[in-house]
Amino acid sequence: RLHELVASGVTFTGSGYLLFQAGCTGRLVGCTSSQTAIVRSADVTIETSTFPDVSLQASATVQGCTLGTIHVMWGRPVVTGNTLTYSFPYYLDDADADVSGIVGNTYTASDPRVRWTGDVNGTCALAGIDGIRRYQLAATVTVVSTATLTIASGVEVVLGTSSAVT
Repeated sequence: RLHELVASGVTFTGSGYLLFQAGCTGRLVGCTSSQTAIVRSADVTIETSTFPDVSLQASATVQGCTLGTIHVMWGRPVVTGNTLTYSFPYYLDDADADVSGIVGNTYTASDPRVRWTGDVNGTCALAGIDGIRRYQLAATVTVVSTATLTIASGVEVVLGTSSAVT
């Protein structure tokens, strides 16, 4: 478990992952890894680094990186100026997450889509993430009885074989 990690120009290798727990601080600049970075603290910034996958479980900052995909678990992350290379650049695992800080990124896939799972517990508006207006449901999304889901005009929701909106 990391308490603080500041690294510049480091290559992380092996079969593990980087984990920033809640309350940790850190800054990675120009780092490279073939493994996932899991961020559970808002006090973490990843800049100009290369990771296949970053899992944001807090309102952390990721900027100027080359990434495969970003999992948005909750919070309001700031994700800007990155190049995302996978067909699903975002995995939205919490429909209530605030994605308004995800702007100004570049996508190399010809048809990028947002992979969407999780329940809607509050007010949720699907309007697209950083210009991507196609969502693919990976499981059943439940809108609880006290919640509201609004899907903006022009957004496409692709239902998988075992997915539904209930």
